[in-house]
Amino acid sequence: MDAAIEELTARMAREGATEALLIERGKRYWQLRDVPHCFADYDAAIALNSESPAVHLRQMCEEILAFYNKDMYNP
Repeated sequence: MDAAIEELTARMAREGATEALLIERGKRYWQLRDVPHCFADYDAAIALNSESPAVHLRQMCEEILAFYNKDMYNP
């Protein structure tokens, strides 16, 4: 497992899963292309605060995943 994720998970175990820690871990999961865990952390942050920056982050991730330009692949 990634060292940053392990550290963030350990901090959550000690301090509780705060919105900020969930967002940071979600960002790291996104960097590692672990979308299910990324979305799970963003969703947990949103559950703590419905106006969390995680709302925007999750939306951006969904848009990136949904992007598809047919002309690039079918000239």
